[in-house]
Amino acid sequence: MSIELVNFRHIADGDFEDEIIQFKIKNQTFSQELLVLLNQEIDYYHQHNQLDRAIILEELRLLLAIQAQDDQELDFLLNLTRSLGLVRKPQFMKRNIELGKEYLERSLPLSIEICLLQSLLGASLSLYGVNVEIRPYYDRYKASLSQISELTLENNLEYSFYFNFYMVISIGMILFYFEDIPKVNRVLRSHLASLATQSIQSLFQEEIKSYKNNLKNRIFTQINTLSKCLRIGYISDCICQHSVGWLVRWTLKYHNPNLFEIYTYSTFNPQDFLHDRLIDQYGDHVRHIPLPIKTITDQIQADKIDILVDLGSLSEFMTCMVAAVKPAPIQVTWLGLDASAIPTIDYYLADRFSLPDDAQEYYSEKLIKMPYCYIAVDGFELDRPSLTRFDLGIPDTAILYLSSQSGYKRHPDHMKLQVQILAQVPQSYLLIKGMKTDESTILKGFQELAVSWGVESDRIKIMPSTPREETHRANLKIADVILDTYPYNGATTTLEALWCEVPLVTRVGQQFAARNSYSMLMNTGVTEGIAWTDEEYVNWGVRFGLNQDLRDRVRWKLRQSKRTSPLWDARQFTRDLEAVYQQIWERYLRVNGHEKFIIR
Repeated sequence: MSIELVNFRHIADGDFEDEIIQFKIKNQTFSQELLVLLNQEIDYYHQHNQLDRAIILEELRLLLAIQAQDDQELDFLLNLTRSLGLVRKPQFMKRNIELGKEYLERSLPLSIEICLLQSLLGASLSLYGVNVEIRPYYDRYKASLSQISELTLENNLEYSFYFNFYMVISIGMILFYFEDIPKVNRVLRSHLASLATQSIQSLFQEEIKSYKNNLKNRIFTQINTLSKCLRIGYISDCICQHSVGWLVRWTLKYHNPNLFEIYTYSTFNPQDFLHDRLIDQYGDHVRHIPLPIKTITDQIQADKIDILVDLGSLSEFMTCMVAAVKPAPIQVTWLGLDASAIPTIDYYLADRFSLPDDAQEYYSEKLIKMPYCYIAVDGFELDRPSLTRFDLGIPDTAILYLSSQSGYKRHPDHMKLQVQILAQVPQSYLLIKGMKTDESTILKGFQELAVSWGVESDRIKIMPSTPREETHRANLKIADVILDTYPYNGATTTLEALWCEVPLVTRVGQQFAARNSYSMLMNTGVTEGIAWTDEEYVNWGVRFGLNQDLRDRVRWKLRQSKRTSPLWDARQFTRDLEAVYQQIWERYLRVNGHEKFIIR
């Protein structure tokens, strides 16, 4: 069968569902020739930063893979796994979950099994949150990871491909949403990341050798206003209208150009106002570099970056790969989804609240704790609200709780606590904003819990989505109280709620993901709503619901914090961050015998 690439491009350019129907009518079925051509076109779109089109063809590849009968071919399984992990549309994600379950009934290599489990869990979390049905698959996934953690790269080469493209990225993401046990999960993560890094480095041996030689020959940067600036590179595909972009934009705005030369690196060129502002400030230092990874690492080397700051961590394939190759002498992880545990990352930026005192025991990176919060912003833009209580059928006199998180952060044990709060507060409602979830399934889960606690199901409602972040934030003010999630807290969503002066109840845990909101509240001077146990979480929720004076007092504190809190002083945060950069650079010079370049 001969298929021209232009046919695939036509599919990528058109309406996916209609074209798929036409494709099936033509009786095109899975074959190795078709797979090769399709893979070429998918790679083309990835390399030219056209992710939406690439994902359409990923979905096509999955459809063809489903039709295939030869499920023992390694190439087929590789591409099936890749497709399972990349599709985004809910109807395909639902099918993927069932397909993953079907394939997991068969005899598969351990590495394929892990990738399928990971894809199944990721799709299920995104749509439904943590639920009873997928818990056995999580237990199986973790048991399989433990088996791999006993391996080395030398005694099982089969894992090379998988650790390159899957394991580095998302193992930590899955673990952190299910459980708050960092002393176990971070140790597991560290071993797997180490094995993954060895695998990646085996593909870049010449580049790594060249980069190391270049560093030895480099005339090191001197740190004073009369010499070259310290060169800082920020790498992420999310320096745009994304949670990372909304946060890091203030630091990029306030960097001192007399002391620091700033570069940013991403694999695509987003078209939004945050990114446009970045280009206005830094011009051609805003690098848009297509894959493969070598083009990115070569550019970082050519720019002579002194400190490379990974903003993506576990959520970005590209940043993990670049970090493993280590094109810069110092590498730091900041923001993202916790530290990646890649051994070539030197430091992880946190603060005294976001990690427990003993956290260094189970982090491979050296922890640097910022003086106040690990992030600060000058605030958020707000539009006019687009939503009223009347629109939702909620009385003005009711107590309205809001939980606004992605499906990944919905955990059934914590959902029970939120329903218990409703049960103890008369005339209260819970408003849920699904954020990329199957809202009907999430709503059904909450309503079933509500009935079991004697709460009318119509007191649980879905908050409509809005196309603009500014409108989303303005709509937060409809709530009396925000109920945070656990074991993965809000981060940007918490900052937005606090900026809108809405009281918040958070359950504090041990892992970084379970301490975001705690850190942010402490840095506003608000201790009300901080719970260290499930019982305290329910008690705070009930107290806020029954006590208007308490709500008013916290709103006043949040309003005052905008004038005094380090959380809302991004300029000072940037000065503190710059001091950290200078300190770790000086430490690097000392360790490598270049004390003469240190300006005292």
